[in-house]
Amino acid sequence: MGNILLSELLTFCGFPTEGRAIKVARHQDDKILVEDLYRMGEFEVYQSYQRQRWYSDCQYLISCIGMPGSLARIVGVYEVGAPEAHAPIPTGLSPEHARLYDGNHWRYPLTMLAGPEYQRLQSLYGRAVIRFRGRFVSFLWPDAAVIELLPEGSAEAFPGFLNVRLPFSRLQQLGRVNK
Repeated sequence: MGNILLSELLTFCGFPTEGRAIKVARHQDDKILVEDLYRMGEFEVYQSYQRQRWYSDCQYLISCIGMPGSLARIVGVYEVGAPEAHAPIPTGLSPEHARLYDGNHWRYPLTMLAGPEYQRLQSLYGRAVIRFRGRFVSFLWPDAAVIELLPEGSAEAFPGFLNVRLPFSRLQQLGRVNK
């Protein structure tokens, strides 16, 4: 028996994929730790500003944060609005995040699917791990294999004792939580 496909899981959770223009994005950046942006509440701004018109051909965006290898964790499903060219840079961002923007970005209004009708879909956020076709692939359609569903409340997948690498900012967060 093979893995369940992402499109099958989404349909089971009340979000049918057939006939919808959907793109699955794997957010991973060598200039900043995307996981940190997610924890700081700046991820939605990060994903809505794009240097290219990556989301112009889709109606919905399944947003993922890159994990080791070709894996990614789903963090939300969004409806994509019409892009705005040369959008102003948002204020109040962390300095390491703000330095990524030069004013030559497209801003896509993204609305996370929420509410009672999406309760089962929301239960996947932060838990469903999918495999992309390659380590450096950033986009695909919803035919990816679902590799695992992390337990509810799990913060992130454990990569194994020999592969634990924490940035200093994450180490500081763990220190604050465990006091």
